[in-house]
Amino acid sequence: MKSDCSDENRARLLAGKRGAVIPGYESNPILMNDVQTMSLINDSGKAKVIAVHMDALDHCRTTRAKLAQKAADLKIGKDKLLIPQDGELIYLSR
Repeated sequence: MKSDCSDENRARLLAGKRGAVIPGYESNPILMNDVQTMSLINDSGKAKVIAVHMDALDHCRTTRAKLAQKAADLKIGKDKLLIPQDGELIYLSR
């Protein structure tokens, strides 16, 4: 997974972080899991990643708690990763 996430092209990245899987194909999530999210953050330059749609569906294995713990383990702060709660509003400015 590589894309142009350079500073001049992206200020913020919004990505579904559910780790959703299809039964029988658990090793290939259909949405990014926590490990893939950390890879995205490492490749994102100065961009801020906003992780959304977690704890919502029964086939999604990446939870807010799991993603937050992974970020803490890797010393990734809120300046790089936001994990909003259900209904939480995030106001973005330029």
